[in-house]
Amino acid sequence: MIARWIVAPFFTAGLSAALPEVVDFNDHVQPILSENCYHCHGPDPSTREPKKAPLRIDREEYAFRVRPDGRPAIVRGDAAASELVRRITTADPDGVMPPPESHRNPLSPGEVAIIEKWIEQGAPYEEHWAFVKPLRPRVPESDWGNNPIDSYIAAGHRAQGLRPNGPAPAHRLIRRLALDLTGLPPSPGEVAIFENAAAHDFASAVEMAVSRLIGTDAYAEHFARHWLDVARYADTQGLHFDNYRSIWPYRDWVIDSIRRNQPFDQFTIEQIAGDLLPDATLEQTIATGFHRCLPTSSEGGIIPKEYEAIHARDRVETTTAAWLGLTAGCAGCHDHKFDPISQRDFYSLAAYFRNATTPAVDGRTAVVAPTVFATRIEDRGRLAAIGGEVEEIDAAMALRREGARGDFRSWFAAGEDLPADRRSEGEREAIYQYYLTAVDPPSRELQARKDALVAERERLRSRGAATLVMGEKGGDAFAHVLGRGDYRAEKEKVFADIPALFRNGAGAKRDGRQSRRDLAEWLVSPDNPLTARVTVNRIWYYFFGRGLVETTEDFGVMGAR
Repeated sequence: MIARWIVAPFFTAGLSAALPEVVDFNDHVQPILSENCYHCHGPDPSTREPKKAPLRIDREEYAFRVRPDGRPAIVRGDAAASELVRRITTADPDGVMPPPESHRNPLSPGEVAIIEKWIEQGAPYEEHWAFVKPLRPRVPESDWGNNPIDSYIAAGHRAQGLRPNGPAPAHRLIRRLALDLTGLPPSPGEVAIFENAAAHDFASAVEMAVSRLIGTDAYAEHFARHWLDVARYADTQGLHFDNYRSIWPYRDWVIDSIRRNQPFDQFTIEQIAGDLLPDATLEQTIATGFHRCLPTSSEGGIIPKEYEAIHARDRVETTTAAWLGLTAGCAGCHDHKFDPISQRDFYSLAAYFRNATTPAVDGRTAVVAPTVFATRIEDRGRLAAIGGEVEEIDAAMALRREGARGDFRSWFAAGEDLPADRRSEGEREAIYQYYLTAVDPPSRELQARKDALVAERERLRSRGAATLVMGEKGGDAFAHVLGRGDYRAEKEKVFADIPALFRNGAGAKRDGRQSRRDLAEWLVSPDNPLTARVTVNRIWYYFFGRGLVETTEDFGVMGAR
């Protein structure tokens, strides 16, 4: 290792021609620092070195502070005077960085050259690319392709001296479309129809095929499957006896949401906080099953307080991975070692879910409060219609009850020697009720129609089930920071809030009590730089097998660029 660093300056000098003209912090420098330096000189104070005068170089506001020797570790515009450069190029095993005990390789000559050139250019820092609000770029000019994405592909072709292939054969293209959009191959008849249409007007044939495919139940089920993986959906509790739990109405809600092309912001808000919306509908409440999909247990030795912490942690990790693409769970025990997410941030997020009414122990039952009763989606329209029809029949029966008295007197006189006005009032009313239910043809017809509707309603209801949903306790949503993530080590009390990193934007409301609804609305706010990126990237991954960012669940500093 020492010999390598003795000759490193010679290699570095020869690399200048290969270096970018302008060294970019996000593209060129941060990957080197995050991989080699941030563990000891990054966001987590518990591992920051040296202990007597900790050095932090992950953010600009710390990197240029004067050190105990009277100089900063990075001297803008002067790589030779920068202690950082001296440490990554020295041959001294006691002073080289990364140190041998870190079990990391020394920086390569190319990496050293990048650091040196960056410092010579003034060492400009940038916010991590994923934390910056995205802006629509200028689309490259192109005479090839059908959409803006094709223009970028064409630009990439030109840069690498490549030429695009011609259009795929019609039979192959319809197979790709069907498999991508529904997960199922096309039928021979569908292939023939597409081939015939493509022979006359290729572009229209593609457009019509896509429109047809995304209107199918198979499309909704295919993309629901992907989302249910994100939601860690399961029909069982996951731990201990792994008992069945009644939550399939949430699964059906996801399928139906995709089938009816629900906007993604509403899709998000209803899953995080549908129960907290004004005049929440049954469907909006069912949607909150998203956070009842977590693994639960009924093991006899459970400590409820411990599992309350476990459940809150699961919900934070799932929410941040699904919408933000962040490994926030790393901050459950200590400040995140690479991303600017503190332990306090983690428990501020946990506070949103600590205010839920869900119990810590599932009780070995399929139905654990809070729940709502949900019929099948395809039955709900008919059930609502039945309710209206029953009301109409009840109104008609009330009118007949008043209008049938003349017919009753005639019927009674024909069958009784004793005049009706010689009966007591109670006797006359009882006989009248008998007449309406057993004799009067209009009343019997109305009752028969109502009985049939009630039977149909009960049959449809029997196809439904109770489903697990979220509920809110009310009051201030808070949590305690847990030392090393231990439920027994309660420290600072914190209230529900988004991570400090994102509070410069509009974000969640800053005044007064926050709830899951505030979190949900912030997740889909234009001021949140991550949700759109993470969601589009995940869909790109579904289609192409690799996301634009390969680490689909990590858009943090250690994720792919």
